[in-house]
Amino acid sequence: MRTDGLVCADVVRRTCHISRVAVHANYRNLGIEQRLVDGIEQAFRETASFEALTWGDGRNLAVYKTLGYEIDKEKKLTNGLWMVSLTKGSSYS
Repeated sequence: MRTDGLVCADVVRRTCHISRVAVHANYRNLGIEQRLVDGIEQAFRETASFEALTWGDGRNLAVYKTLGYEIDKEKKLTNGLWMVSLTKGSSYS
């Protein structure tokens, strides 16, 4: 079985928490991450809001910003890595 990408999310109190989005290195920069996040938003469109937690060097923030997420909190880790919390109201509710 081939896996190009995965996303982990759950809903707590009408907020969908996206905790992990990963795309295989061979398939990055093809829009898969954006499609995964969009798919989660579609699947959980009955929620009031979305929250995403991401970390790294910031390259993946563009995907969330393109989809309308705003940075809520940032924390600098080590060696140029950041942990970022982003939020977005549901356009479906």
